[in-house]
Amino acid sequence: MEPKEQQTDPGDQAIDAIINEYDTTDLMGKFKNMFPFISLNFQKFFDVKNQEHAAIRQAFGKGYKFEMRSEARRLQSFLSLKQSSLWCPKAMARAGFYFTGVDVSVQCFCCGLVICTGSIQTLPLESHTTHNPCCGFLQGKDVGNIPKYEIRVQKPEVPQRDLQEYAAEESRLNSFKDWPFYARIQPDKLSAAGFIFTGEKA
Repeated sequence: MEPKEQQTDPGDQAIDAIINEYDTTDLMGKFKNMFPFISLNFQKFFDVKNQEHAAIRQAFGKGYKFEMRSEARRLQSFLSLKQSSLWCPKAMARAGFYFTGVDVSVQCFCCGLVICTGSIQTLPLESHTTHNPCCGFLQGKDVGNIPKYEIRVQKPEVPQRDLQEYAAEESRLNSFKDWPFYARIQPDKLSAAGFIFTGEKA
Protein backbone atom coordinates (compact mmCIF):
# COMPACT_ATOMS: atom_id res chain seq x y z
CA MET A 1 0.00 0.00 0.00
CA GLU A 2 1.59 3.26 -1.12
CA PRO A 3 2.01 5.82 1.67
CA LYS A 4 -0.14 8.86 1.11
CA GLU A 5 1.37 12.31 1.04
CA GLN A 6 -0.28 13.81 4.08
CA GLN A 7 -1.61 17.33 4.22
CA THR A 8 0.03 19.71 6.68
CA ASP A 9 -1.88 19.32 9.92
CA PRO A 10 -2.81 22.47 11.91
CA GLY A 11 -1.07 20.87 14.86
CA ASP A 12 2.11 20.52 12.81
CA GLN A 13 1.91 24.19 11.88
CA ALA A 14 1.64 25.11 15.55
CA ILE A 15 4.70 23.00 16.36
CA ASP A 16 6.61 24.51 13.44
CA ALA A 17 5.79 28.00 14.69
CA ILE A 18 7.27 27.42 18.16
CA ILE A 19 10.50 25.71 17.05
CA ASN A 20 13.29 28.20 17.59
CA GLU A 21 16.55 26.79 16.34
CA TYR A 22 18.41 29.87 17.54
CA ASP A 23 18.49 30.03 21.33
CA THR A 24 18.59 33.82 21.47
CA THR A 25 19.46 34.03 25.17
CA ASP A 26 22.55 31.89 24.83
CA LEU A 27 23.66 33.14 21.42
CA MET A 28 23.23 36.84 22.15
CA GLY A 29 25.61 36.61 25.07
CA LYS A 30 28.22 34.78 22.99
CA PHE A 31 27.97 37.19 20.05
CA LYS A 32 28.24 40.25 22.27
CA ASN A 33 31.35 38.83 23.93
CA MET A 34 32.93 37.86 20.62
CA PHE A 35 32.03 41.05 18.73
CA PRO A 36 31.68 43.86 21.31
CA PHE A 37 32.61 46.47 18.69
CA ILE A 38 29.66 45.64 16.40
CA SER A 39 26.48 47.61 17.06
CA LEU A 40 23.89 45.13 15.91
CA ASN A 41 20.50 44.27 17.30
CA PHE A 42 21.18 40.58 17.84
CA GLN A 43 17.70 39.91 19.20
CA LYS A 44 16.10 41.29 16.03
CA PHE A 45 18.55 39.34 13.84
CA PHE A 46 17.75 36.02 15.52
CA ASP A 47 14.02 36.74 15.56
CA VAL A 48 14.11 37.33 11.79
CA LYS A 49 16.06 34.09 11.21
CA ASN A 50 13.63 32.10 13.35
CA GLN A 51 10.69 33.57 11.38
CA GLU A 52 12.36 32.69 8.08
CA HIS A 53 12.90 29.13 9.27
CA ALA A 54 9.30 28.84 10.48
CA ALA A 55 8.12 29.89 7.00
CA ILE A 56 10.35 27.26 5.37
CA ARG A 57 9.07 24.52 7.69
CA GLN A 58 5.43 25.40 7.05
CA ALA A 59 6.00 25.31 3.28
CA PHE A 60 6.76 21.59 3.38
CA GLY A 61 4.15 18.87 3.79
CA LYS A 62 4.58 16.28 6.52
CA GLY A 63 3.95 13.17 4.43
CA TYR A 64 6.11 10.04 4.41
CA LYS A 65 8.71 10.24 1.61
CA PHE A 66 8.98 6.70 0.24
CA GLU A 67 11.90 7.47 -2.07
CA MET A 68 13.97 8.80 0.84
CA ARG A 69 13.63 5.75 3.10
CA SER A 70 17.05 4.70 1.75
CA GLU A 71 19.92 6.16 3.77
CA ALA A 72 22.14 6.03 0.68
CA ARG A 73 19.62 8.09 -1.29
CA ARG A 74 19.29 10.59 1.57
CA LEU A 75 23.06 10.94 1.63
CA GLN A 76 23.12 11.45 -2.14
CA SER A 77 20.65 14.35 -1.79
CA PHE A 78 23.35 16.39 -0.06
CA LEU A 79 25.47 16.46 -3.21
CA SER A 80 23.36 19.43 -4.34
CA LEU A 81 23.90 21.31 -1.06
CA LYS A 82 25.98 24.30 -2.12
CA GLN A 83 25.94 26.16 1.18
CA SER A 84 27.99 25.04 4.13
CA SER A 85 26.34 23.25 7.05
CA LEU A 86 27.65 22.66 10.53
CA TRP A 87 26.39 19.10 10.36
CA CYS A 88 28.03 16.23 8.50
CA PRO A 89 25.86 14.87 5.62
CA LYS A 90 26.49 11.30 6.79
CA ALA A 91 25.19 12.13 10.27
CA MET A 92 22.13 13.87 8.81
CA ALA A 93 21.28 10.94 6.52
CA ARG A 94 21.77 8.49 9.39
CA ALA A 95 19.36 10.57 11.49
CA GLY A 96 16.65 10.23 8.82
CA PHE A 97 17.21 13.58 7.10
CA TYR A 98 17.63 14.47 3.44
CA PHE A 99 18.35 17.85 1.84
CA THR A 100 15.18 19.63 0.69
CA GLY A 101 16.89 21.94 -1.80
CA VAL A 102 15.70 25.06 0.06
CA ASP A 103 18.32 27.11 1.89
CA VAL A 104 20.09 24.64 4.21
CA SER A 105 16.91 22.92 5.38
CA VAL A 106 16.70 19.15 5.86
CA GLN A 107 13.61 16.98 6.34
CA CYS A 108 12.93 13.62 7.97
CA PHE A 109 11.64 11.06 5.45
CA CYS A 110 9.32 9.56 8.07
CA CYS A 111 7.75 12.28 10.25
CA GLY A 112 8.42 15.22 7.93
CA LEU A 113 10.22 17.34 10.53
CA VAL A 114 12.14 20.18 8.87
CA ILE A 115 15.26 21.64 10.46
CA CYS A 116 16.88 24.67 8.87
CA THR A 117 20.21 24.96 10.62
CA GLY A 118 22.78 22.75 12.28
CA SER A 119 24.24 23.35 15.72
CA ILE A 120 27.80 22.70 16.80
CA GLN A 121 26.49 21.82 20.25
CA THR A 122 24.07 19.08 19.14
CA LEU A 123 24.10 16.26 16.62
CA PRO A 124 21.34 15.81 13.99
CA LEU A 125 19.92 12.81 15.85
CA GLU A 126 19.73 14.83 19.08
CA SER A 127 17.94 17.73 17.36
CA HIS A 128 15.55 15.28 15.70
CA THR A 129 14.75 13.77 19.11
CA THR A 130 14.34 17.19 20.71
CA HIS A 131 11.89 18.53 18.13
CA ASN A 132 9.90 15.36 17.44
CA PRO A 133 10.53 12.42 19.82
CA CYS A 134 7.34 10.73 18.52
CA CYS A 135 8.87 10.04 15.09
CA GLY A 136 8.43 6.36 14.22
CA PHE A 137 11.96 6.23 12.78
CA LEU A 138 13.44 7.44 16.07
CA GLN A 139 11.35 4.97 18.03
CA GLY A 140 12.77 2.09 16.04
CA LYS A 141 9.50 1.14 14.40
CA ASP A 142 9.37 -0.62 11.04
CA VAL A 143 9.03 2.44 8.82
CA GLY A 144 10.90 0.95 5.87
CA ASN A 145 14.25 2.60 6.55
CA ILE A 146 17.05 1.04 4.51
CA PRO A 147 20.40 1.54 6.28
CA LYS A 148 23.39 2.35 4.09
CA TYR A 149 25.12 -0.85 5.11
CA GLU A 150 22.47 -3.51 5.49
CA ILE A 151 23.34 -7.16 5.78
CA ARG A 152 20.56 -9.60 4.98
CA VAL A 153 20.83 -13.15 6.24
CA GLN A 154 18.81 -15.72 4.36
CA LYS A 155 16.44 -17.59 6.64
CA PRO A 156 16.35 -21.39 6.67
CA GLU A 157 13.88 -23.06 4.38
CA VAL A 158 10.39 -23.09 5.84
CA PRO A 159 7.87 -25.88 5.26
CA GLN A 160 5.88 -25.51 2.04
CA ARG A 161 2.57 -23.78 2.63
CA ASP A 162 -0.67 -25.51 1.81
CA LEU A 163 -1.69 -23.16 -0.98
CA GLN A 164 -5.13 -24.72 -1.20
CA GLU A 165 -6.22 -22.65 1.78
CA TYR A 166 -5.56 -19.52 -0.31
CA ALA A 167 -7.76 -20.54 -3.21
CA ALA A 168 -10.33 -17.88 -2.24
CA GLU A 169 -9.36 -14.25 -2.80
CA GLU A 170 -10.54 -13.31 0.69
CA SER A 171 -8.11 -15.81 2.23
CA ARG A 172 -5.27 -14.34 0.19
CA LEU A 173 -6.23 -10.82 1.23
CA ASN A 174 -6.22 -11.87 4.90
CA SER A 175 -2.58 -12.93 4.55
CA PHE A 176 -1.70 -9.24 4.12
CA LYS A 177 -2.66 -8.23 7.68
CA ASP A 178 1.00 -7.38 8.48
CA TRP A 179 1.65 -5.77 5.10
CA PRO A 180 4.07 -2.82 5.65
CA PHE A 181 2.41 0.60 5.28
CA TYR A 182 5.31 1.90 3.18
CA ALA A 183 4.84 -0.69 0.39
CA ARG A 184 3.79 0.86 -2.92
CA ILE A 185 1.25 -1.78 -4.05
CA GLN A 186 -2.18 -2.18 -2.45
CA PRO A 187 -2.85 -5.62 -0.87
CA ASP A 188 -6.23 -5.94 -2.61
CA LYS A 189 -4.55 -5.67 -6.02
CA LEU A 190 -2.01 -8.35 -5.13
CA SER A 191 -4.60 -10.75 -3.70
CA ALA A 192 -6.81 -10.23 -6.76
CA ALA A 193 -3.85 -11.18 -8.95
CA GLY A 194 -3.41 -14.43 -7.00
CA PHE A 195 -0.64 -13.44 -4.60
CA ILE A 196 -0.32 -14.02 -0.86
CA PHE A 197 1.93 -12.29 1.67
CA THR A 198 4.59 -14.63 3.10
CA GLY A 199 5.59 -12.24 5.88
CA GLU A 200 8.93 -11.34 4.34
CA LYS A 201 9.56 -7.56 4.24
CA ALA A 202 12.02 -5.79 1.97
